[in-house]
Amino acid sequence: MKLPKVRRTEMHFLDAEQVEALAEAIDRQYATLIRFAAYSGLRPSELTARVGRLDLLRGSARVVEAAPEIDGRLHWGGVKTHESRTVRLPRSISEELAADLAGRPRDPEALVFTAPLGGPPRPHTWVKSFFKPAVRAVGLPEGLRLYDLRHTCASLLIAQGASVKAVQAQIGHATASITLDTYGHLFPSELEALADRLEQARAAALENRGADPVRTSGRHAERTCWSLMRRRWDSNPRGPLGSGDFQGRCLRPLGHSSGP
Repeated sequence: MKLPKVRRTEMHFLDAEQVEALAEAIDRQYATLIRFAAYSGLRPSELTARVGRLDLLRGSARVVEAAPEIDGRLHWGGVKTHESRTVRLPRSISEELAADLAGRPRDPEALVFTAPLGGPPRPHTWVKSFFKPAVRAVGLPEGLRLYDLRHTCASLLIAQGASVKAVQAQIGHATASITLDTYGHLFPSELEALADRLEQARAAALENRGADPVRTSGRHAERTCWSLMRRRWDSNPRGPLGSGDFQGRCLRPLGHSSGP
């Protein structure tokens, strides 16, 4: 029996200006969280980052744990793929994080982002109270989810020319095939550019051999014509073709019509 296909939730991708608009529209204490999520690619459950896992001088964050919300409770544990990773951050995001943390006590185990009354934000409540109102204020799609900031990071990376492996490393997919299955449609087609590069490679090879690509193609067409005409002559020596026909038909310039 064939199982029904699992329907994926529609993905939404923001551009850099929309990310800024959303960050400016949300409660001021969560503006950095929006930018951090959009440029780090962390899953919502991984946004429970701890101060000690940030290396703001190098512009990186170590992702080693997650706290998905299940039935209203946070369940702390490892990341989804069971493999920790280090993500890179734009310099401006690192500087913004440093400014936010400057006035706080130095505690490596402290959470970078907290709920209004302390403790980790609970995604369901936080999205309803802070994220969705900001989405509506900016006029972004109503279906935009916090998870879409992760998708946004992937799309921004691809737009800047990131390879599949680079996106996989930042996003934290177990394999590159998962990255391609998810974001393959965002990668630009290389076929046209590759055809141009192949033409350049062939032209360079012919130039090194002292040959003209156009004349080389013409000689090939001429040899083909002579071969076909010879076969017709051999199959019917008494036919209408004479030696003059060989030259008249096969030595005409390329593209010259043989018809009236």
